[in-house]
Amino acid sequence: MGTYTRGAPTVFFLSLLWPLLAPAVTVAVDPSGGVPFMGGNYEGHPMLYFDQAEVEELQTRASGTHRELARRVREAGEAMLEHPEDYLPPWSPAEFSGRWNEVYGNNLAALSMFCLLYPHRAGALDLARDYMERMAAQPSWYIFCFYASKAQQERFLQVLGNATRLMYEASYVRGWGFQYLHNHQPTNCVALLTGSLVYMTQATQGFKERGDEVTDGDSGAGVCASGAPEHDVASDTLPRIHLEGPGRPLFVFGGKYLASAVPSPAPSTTTTTTTTTRAPAAPQHYHSSVNTPPSSSSYPPPPPPPPGYLQEAYVWTKQALSIMEKSMVLLQAVTDGSIYEGVAYGSYTTRSLFQYLHLAQRHFSIGHFHHPWLLQHFAFMYRTILPGFQRSVAIADSNYNWFYGPESQLVFLDRYVMRNGSGNWLADQIYQNRVTEGPGVRGKSQRWCTLHTEFIWYDPSLTPTPPPDVGTAQLHHFQDWGVVTYGSALTADTNHSFLSFKAGKLGGRAIFDIVHRGKYKEWIRGWRNFNAGHEHPDQNTFTFAPNGVPFITEALYGPKYTLLNNAVLFGPAPSPTCFRPWAGQVTEVCDSKWLRYKDGPAADAQAAVEAAMQRQGMVFVRGEARSAYGPELKIRSFQRNLLLLHPQLLVVVDHVQLDPGSPVRVMSAFFHNTDAPFQAVAEAVGGAHGAFIAHGRDAYKMFWMDDTGASAKALLGYWAYPRGYPFNGSNYVNVTMPLRYPHTRVAYVFYGPGVTVKSFSLQGDAERVDLRLSTAEHSYTVHLLTAPVTSRPLFAMVLRDQTKVVFEKPDGSSAAVEEEEVEEVEEYVNVVEDNLQHVLPVFQQMERHILGRALNSASFRKTAVLGRLLQFSDKKKTEEIIERMFTMSKKQAGKGGKGGKKDNMADKLTEGLPDIFAQMELSEKKKQRQRSPKRAYEDAEEGNGDSRAFIEYADNRKNRKDAFVKGRKFKEVHTAATSSSATVAGGGASGGATSYIRLFLIVNTTMFFLLLAGMLLRLPRGQRTQKCFYGLLLLDSFILLYLYTLCSRAQC
Repeated sequence: MGTYTRGAPTVFFLSLLWPLLAPAVTVAVDPSGGVPFMGGNYEGHPMLYFDQAEVEELQTRASGTHRELARRVREAGEAMLEHPEDYLPPWSPAEFSGRWNEVYGNNLAALSMFCLLYPHRAGALDLARDYMERMAAQPSWYIFCFYASKAQQERFLQVLGNATRLMYEASYVRGWGFQYLHNHQPTNCVALLTGSLVYMTQATQGFKERGDEVTDGDSGAGVCASGAPEHDVASDTLPRIHLEGPGRPLFVFGGKYLASAVPSPAPSTTTTTTTTTRAPAAPQHYHSSVNTPPSSSSYPPPPPPPPGYLQEAYVWTKQALSIMEKSMVLLQAVTDGSIYEGVAYGSYTTRSLFQYLHLAQRHFSIGHFHHPWLLQHFAFMYRTILPGFQRSVAIADSNYNWFYGPESQLVFLDRYVMRNGSGNWLADQIYQNRVTEGPGVRGKSQRWCTLHTEFIWYDPSLTPTPPPDVGTAQLHHFQDWGVVTYGSALTADTNHSFLSFKAGKLGGRAIFDIVHRGKYKEWIRGWRNFNAGHEHPDQNTFTFAPNGVPFITEALYGPKYTLLNNAVLFGPAPSPTCFRPWAGQVTEVCDSKWLRYKDGPAADAQAAVEAAMQRQGMVFVRGEARSAYGPELKIRSFQRNLLLLHPQLLVVVDHVQLDPGSPVRVMSAFFHNTDAPFQAVAEAVGGAHGAFIAHGRDAYKMFWMDDTGASAKALLGYWAYPRGYPFNGSNYVNVTMPLRYPHTRVAYVFYGPGVTVKSFSLQGDAERVDLRLSTAEHSYTVHLLTAPVTSRPLFAMVLRDQTKVVFEKPDGSSAAVEEEEVEEVEEYVNVVEDNLQHVLPVFQQMERHILGRALNSASFRKTAVLGRLLQFSDKKKTEEIIERMFTMSKKQAGKGGKGGKKDNMADKLTEGLPDIFAQMELSEKKKQRQRSPKRAYEDAEEGNGDSRAFIEYADNRKNRKDAFVKGRKFKEVHTAATSSSATVAGGGASGGATSYIRLFLIVNTTMFFLLLAGMLLRLPRGQRTQKCFYGLLLLDSFILLYLYTLCSRAQC
């Protein structure tokens, strides 16, 4: 017992000190993406994306590196100047809201950038002023101009404040406030954030000192913000904006479309065309055809905005950031960079989402430029483009290509994420190949809406560089989205073909698993928190474009019927359906524009891609979609197999297996083309009936046959869409074949003009089906194994003449694609709270600026900040502090003090003031809790049915993470000065108590290490003394643990 290891105490002591002495080796990663953080220091306006000092630089770029983008901006501005009557919004709110009105806000952004880049263009500013007055006269839009007289600014601020507050209130009850990853959410949250930022900055602009007078700021450039809240805001007509002197640039940040509460038809994208010829020069001076606004008595005046610009903006900003930061956490589960609503609506989402990423970093140092979803998103845009760069995959509600951009989104990705030139290259390819006439041309409301952000984000130092695999057809599987593509982003040429296939989970794998596996339980309550309304009943559907020619296409934005997709219906249906006796997929809906997804079997609808392989120039894809149909049909398997044997030759084999007692006796398959009508083939091939479309002098043909050699005639027709959809309808082929128990196989052969099919036949047994097909060049034999358990580990084997191509199964598995479980982000609540804590220091910095500027003002006592102080604090104590501040400011003024000293004095005196931001936030939370029983969780556009009929799935996890939010210091947020106010997350804890806890923690930590050092240096010799030291050391350990717990709770 008397022996011990001599070196052990020393080694133990050094091991404790080593983490403190050795510097941590970390890889430097810049989360800002190169976007500078403002730190709450604003010199005026503009300030959202750039400041006044950068205006001249932008104008220089317009004649240099950004010359091509500036030309497009100028063309947009000149077009509006030439025909203002086609672009100006009407004065009448009834006329304004009587149509789909996003065109006005979208075009205003382009006109604003035109005024900024070309301030001397005669008539441009007059048109912009007229445009803004009309927008401000609408009860459901807001506009704010920072280059106007004081009276005009105050009037515009009323409109802005009222509209932003209504947006804030709406965020608690409207779908976009709690339905995550839906296109409305980033759109509305960015509008709310934009209004909050403008409101926040306005708080500091009213105190530029000129003696005792509080006046407006005189900035060289103006900024106006416009948007549309979801609730009506009463507004009377605003006076004209007078700019002092020519050449003063005006920038209007706007164009933010928001879902209108007034039902309106969708924007048409089929009737508007653009031309490449330059418009003739506009007249030297703009003259409005309707230049007289209606009487101000026509509309009721709005109520005055609540006092306290800065505190109101703080609460609004926190709400917008809270919603979006939760979305960014959830988006980490989408590992393939996709957006479940498809490419078209994906561009709707990213148009605003990328603006949010820029604003969050610039104003609050919240960096997401290394987000895992963002790192993969380029693939979503690159792998979904058809040959020729004019169309994209049209899965879900869709246009022929993109609703917004995508050039702006691509240059954003290149500048802030990829830095390799591929984004600039793809943006150039899309622009150079833009459709100027016919299907695919951009609509009038979307043509120019992203020009301003594209100009701001474009980085000319990134030389356009194509991805390494450009020019070769590649197979890509979006595992979360459940979509496979082949042959994307090729030039339009012979044998440059495109193939896509869809078989996935409702809402995508991430959302579906979050809902069904009880993930993120602190935020998510089943399907209530998501919106799959824009999806289609389209499991096991495909498209095919041989030579880049759309042969089998999606039916675009239309009713949510299974038969309007390249899908299969079964009959007879044992229960009522949309087209009885036919039963479509369970998500089909008969009386709504939006997909059924909230309850019943629809909430569990899913399919899966079981294989996606590329071998020796051939492609094999298999999907299973039995769970997309009602259980009453008793379908054991609905398997669709795609075999691309040649770039112009596709074989599709449907395998249907029925359970005993299934009522199903017939299957009916639909195939669509939105461009050309189908015609019947005059001569059958091997007894198989067929159809074709004509493309110029070429014919693209299809034939079909089942495994008994039977081939029924098809129904050829055109399905007209009801009024209110952006497209008129779709051409279709409808092939109906009988089903046999237990299984039936039907094969469809599609080929282009470069292939001549001479014959084909089909036969099979319980395990496989054999297809023999002869063309003018080759003879193909396809062995397709359809049983779940097969004698050989193969999906299929193809014999082309003497060449064998094998598509093998992985060992011991019936599927080649493995399902990955969605993992929760660790401590996800804390992750969001950490980012939200970036907001408070910025607003505290703004508070100091306001008080510093106001101290020498005669209207000091009337400032909105002090009004809030008196409202949310001990009035007697606060009055004493204010009196001291006022007295010291007068003394400082008498001594001729400088502004810097004044700000420093404000820093010292504000230490005694209560944290009005925390008080304001607590007050708002209390109001929201009182309102919560009255909330109607209903989305105006997609709120059909009972909004409370949401499924809430059980949480089977045993150890659910606690929602406690850990505190931390603001090491990441650096502002010009620091605040001593208690943080919001601290819950208004006393600053003195926190200081005492910190002091005791330091003292006890020192005592602990002194005792430990004494033990290691063998100072205590006697046994009693050693026991005493051990007891003291143990007691101090418990004290340290207790103090650490207190400190953690107090966030010290």
